[in-house]
Amino acid sequence: MRDVFIRYKKAAEEGHDLAQYMVGLMYANGDGVDKDVKLAMYWYKKAMEQGHADAKHQLKKLRESTIDDQPYITALGTIAKDKAEEQAYSSVAELVEQQMMIVELGVEEKISGLSNKKKELYFAFELGVIEFFDGQFLNSIDAQDKDIKFFNFLIYYQSKKYGHSSDRPFDLWQSFATKRLYITERKLGFDSVNNSSNIGHFPSSYLLKAFGTNS
Repeated sequence: MRDVFIRYKKAAEEGHDLAQYMVGLMYANGDGVDKDVKLAMYWYKKAMEQGHADAKHQLKKLRESTIDDQPYITALGTIAKDKAEEQAYSSVAELVEQQMMIVELGVEEKISGLSNKKKELYFAFELGVIEFFDGQFLNSIDAQDKDIKFFNFLIYYQSKKYGHSSDRPFDLWQSFATKRLYITERKLGFDSVNNSSNIGHFPSSYLLKAFGTNS
């Protein structure tokens, strides 16, 4: 049964709604994995957001039977471990947004009206910035599953920065992270922060390199 769980978990992380539902079910029942109601709710919610009808039913049923174990809901309507983790998410989100504003200084015209391909490059670069601050701050908080916390932060950051705009980069970020895509562009985003103490450091140059141009 453990092997079955591992296969479903991999598919769930790749975004398959049926696998997300099955992972939630296995967490809820303790099949092939230790029972964990909060993780069951997390995966049911992921499947429900993709239109899986049974996931919605199971999530409602689980919430009704475990009122005291419901996950903490942030002011943005996303999931966090508790109030302290929400505050950490808020602080890190501010740092990421500030860094993205810095790298865009002076190159606003070059990044306006981006094509779909350039948007993917931009989001990959932004994910690299997120990964830097995640390593510096969020990973210092105790958590049973760092991947769950990381993806919860991505959802939080998307809600905070992009709100109800047409840009919804979470699915791309999740795909980039789980499938190890756009490594070069993510490293450029990471280094735009990590190399900030270097002489001659120009953050915008890292973004231009991600777009394939140095001028």
